[in-house]
Amino acid sequence: YMIGSPVNGQTLASLSDDLQTSGFTGSTNPSFSFTSIVTYSPDSANAQSSASYYPKAKNITDPMTLGQGFYVYIAGDGIGSMPKTIDWTGSISENVTVTMDQAGTMDFNLVANPLPCAVSINAGTNGTNVTQSYFQDDAGNFVSGTGTLAMGEGIWFDVSADGATYDFNETDKLTSAEVDEFHKYTKKGTETVAGKELEI
Repeated sequence: YMIGSPVNGQTLASLSDDLQTSGFTGSTNPSFSFTSIVTYSPDSANAQSSASYYPKAKNITDPMTLGQGFYVYIAGDGIGSMPKTIDWTGSISENVTVTMDQAGTMDFNLVANPLPCAVSINAGTNGTNVTQSYFQDDAGNFVSGTGTLAMGEGIWFDVSADGATYDFNETDKLTSAEVDEFHKYTKKGTETVAGKELEI
């Protein structure tokens, strides 16, 4: 699942107290070779290897910067059954601007809804140098266009310049319906999106 924090001042401990985690210091299973939480960096210099743009979690104290997206592996385990509930405790922000990177041909950024409720997404209205937004459906397929993000749910933005921004505003909050179900990510490999390859 693509997840981010909807409140300020969070670390990976906010996830690890509700989910089984593995592969990093302080996780439920730190000795496992599989790292259950990764983020995405378009700058290959920050990647774990030349073949991956997904820096792995290193410590339970790693910060969850507001607006930053994470891939989190979630499965049925000893801490309850599916579906899972993640609780958040912290101060909220009313309007958040997320700044994104572009490195060479790597245009994609994994961002998460930083507001404590569902929002509508419109890259053309709220984005500066944001070409398009891409959701992932339950089969892992990329779907372009506008849509709705649950609190803390992740989304891909395709940017055209380093320092591109997207504004999550109070006016984007949905008042007519509550959205609390996340789309599930299931695919892994190389996906061609907007004529560009994205390793997922």
